[in-house]
Amino acid sequence: MKHWATLSVLAPIALGATAVSAIDKMIGFAIGETKLAMPLPPGFCEPTGKAADFANRIATIDSENETLATLVACDKMNTPEAFQSYILIKSPNATANVKMEKSQGLDLLEQVMTRPDAPKFDERMSEQFAKDSERELGTAISITGAFGYAGRDKDCIYMAGPMSGTVKGKTKTGLIATCLTFAGGKMIGVNVYEIPANTSIPAMKAQARTVAMSIRP
Repeated sequence: MKHWATLSVLAPIALGATAVSAIDKMIGFAIGETKLAMPLPPGFCEPTGKAADFANRIATIDSENETLATLVACDKMNTPEAFQSYILIKSPNATANVKMEKSQGLDLLEQVMTRPDAPKFDERMSEQFAKDSERELGTAISITGAFGYAGRDKDCIYMAGPMSGTVKGKTKTGLIATCLTFAGGKMIGVNVYEIPANTSIPAMKAQARTVAMSIRP
């Protein structure tokens, strides 16, 4: 899960003009042998053209997770602002062949996220992301932030916080909220990004949960 936070401020800095289109209102993807589907959230589309190429490249940076879907703002199709409000849906490669009932999985995740050595974004991860981004994108991207555990309900373990990123001297700041949950027995993370921060963490957590709960076998 180490790269989920770092992608929050990448696209609006590094991406030029985009071309995005929505044809189908339902999208599908697979985790291992488990097939899942979901409706496109209102206002979001799957990227095509330059945006799709860029989405594939930033997905490649995250070697620990499979990016199942990238969704961008439909009303800003042909501008860099397409990636100011966007969603990444991911699943850890390590759990691709594992099935677990949701409440059990959330209990285990909560134990991990609330212990003293819980996963968090730190200087070491920032340095690694700079190396990975330079390898995949041709430019090193510096990321800072305070992304971490942000509570639990019956459907999600939440992670959230502010993030900022710098590319070639240009800095963008925004917010990220993630719902970690299980669909079809598979672990998924729905990551919602706002750059700049034109909303609130509670609103973004609710949005992430709504998207996550729409994913079905």
